[in-house]
Amino acid sequence: RQSLESPSVNKSIYPMSETSSASPEIEILRKEIERLNKIIEALMDRIEEASNDQLTDFGVFHATISLEDQVRSRTQELEDALRKNEKITRALNQAKMQIEQNEQRLHEITSSLGEGLLVLTAEGTITFINRAACKMLGWQEDEVLGKNAHTLFHHSHEDGRPYLITACQHVKVARTKKLFMSDDDSYWRKDGTHFPISVIATPISLEGNTTGAAITFRDITEARKERDWLRLMQAAIEHTPTSVMITDKNANIIYTNPQ
Repeated sequence: RQSLESPSVNKSIYPMSETSSASPEIEILRKEIERLNKIIEALMDRIEEASNDQLTDFGVFHATISLEDQVRSRTQELEDALRKNEKITRALNQAKMQIEQNEQRLHEITSSLGEGLLVLTAEGTITFINRAACKMLGWQEDEVLGKNAHTLFHHSHEDGRPYLITACQHVKVARTKKLFMSDDDSYWRKDGTHFPISVIATPISLEGNTTGAAITFRDITEARKERDWLRLMQAAIEHTPTSVMITDKNANIIYTNPQ
């Protein structure tokens, strides 16, 4: 009998790339491609069996052509799946690159700010801190990322009394969804000292869901000293036996003490 060779098809064609293990969608593609490879192997075995059976030349020819069509069809499915996988991989790589570029730009912008900037989750975990905040607090970026902000530097009042996280207004904004502002707050440095701050806590919302808070703050030590000095001077003027009057440049009286 005339012997017809089975079609030359590589049973392990198109191996999956290692980069495809990163997402559930690509894992599904991996399993589908493995399934198609098994089908192709089975079809090739059937072609070999058909060639070895005691069939007529026409029977062998017919079986071979039929199986070739099936192999070709399955191979096309495999190629389509691989193209889809490559497209997904390219999209993931582009998205990753875009995220890295955005993060780099955010770091560059926030590094030039004089104010401290923190981004917290709804539970108070630090996901971002800028250079100014690190400098004021005495911490390195890698020391605080993933840590709870309240536990690190907002744990106590200025007089040393414990400040419970359940009462922390900075963390509460994620639940209340309301802006919080204060010029009468403080943070604690890594070395155990504290400093007064002016702080604004803003809720962060993504697609209508509040996911955390953005905290901006600045050290108001010098401003606090000036305020305390003015209060002291005001008290001294009000209690002096001498009459004191203050006017503006147009001679309008803007202040007089009780005397």
